[in-house]
Amino acid sequence: MPGFRYKKGHVIAGGKLVFRMAVVFVLLLLGLFDSQRLNAQQPDSPAKEPKVCEQRIREHIVYLASHELRGRRGLDATRAAEYVAGEFQKLELQPVFELPGEKCKRSYFQEIPAAPDQCGNSTTAGKNVAGLLVGCDPELKDEYIIVAAHHDHLGKSRNGIFFGADDNASGVAMVLELARVMTASADSIRRSVLFVSFDLEEHLLFGSRWFTAHPPVPLKQVKMMIVADMLGRSLGDLPLDSFFLFGAEHAEGVRNLVSRTPFAEKAKPVLLSDDFVGTRSDYGPFRDRKIPFLFASTGQSKDY
Repeated sequence: MPGFRYKKGHVIAGGKLVFRMAVVFVLLLLGLFDSQRLNAQQPDSPAKEPKVCEQRIREHIVYLASHELRGRRGLDATRAAEYVAGEFQKLELQPVFELPGEKCKRSYFQEIPAAPDQCGNSTTAGKNVAGLLVGCDPELKDEYIIVAAHHDHLGKSRNGIFFGADDNASGVAMVLELARVMTASADSIRRSVLFVSFDLEEHLLFGSRWFTAHPPVPLKQVKMMIVADMLGRSLGDLPLDSFFLFGAEHAEGVRNLVSRTPFAEKAKPVLLSDDFVGTRSDYGPFRDRKIPFLFASTGQSKDY
């Protein structure tokens, strides 16, 4: 929240900006579900007014960027993953990851292995989290839309804690709020939606790389991937009413979706090419597998 400080120099990312972005992506998703195909020119029906709650977004950000989670690295990132899984469970999203040796049981967690310890025992580097909202259309429910953010950050240093309110508690808060809104509208969600929170983004995108190498659903059935990263503050903290959107340049259906979405005046997209700026977040492993994607960010603040 603007002006809320844990210590000198640390400001929680603004919930209002994330709120506007959540509304944007509810509209994008509703437009997507209103279309039989991603390359449709017009939606079958107008998008409904989303009921996004700014207070819920703020609460998620405040907890994820709190002293308690100490910058969400290592075991503290696992605690953030457990928080996300708890929210998915409240919404009754389905767990999707197979448990080792128990093919009939599923977990919200995907363990990311690390190198064995000195005794040769297996260890875990981090945990991805995912929950599934099954689509209501028998012909489309086996197609998947992934909505994602990363929950890890930089942890601590000698100079203090890197709380990561903007990077990326803001993105996780948006994913959680989208999951809540979409679940409340489940009877109109035609394709299945997989909500994902990646770990180890700050370590060469290792969480999303592991996910795409060991996907819980067939990647050929993933029709689109949406990822949010750093939504809490504007570029250079300038008074901008826009955000950056990458990925529409790679797929005609995604371009059509963006062009027909009724963006608000205070949340207009600036379309950029990832070919120009390079890989900036967890969309990279999906792009490498030719999966259409959209990456949203409000840019780096002056403190980044």
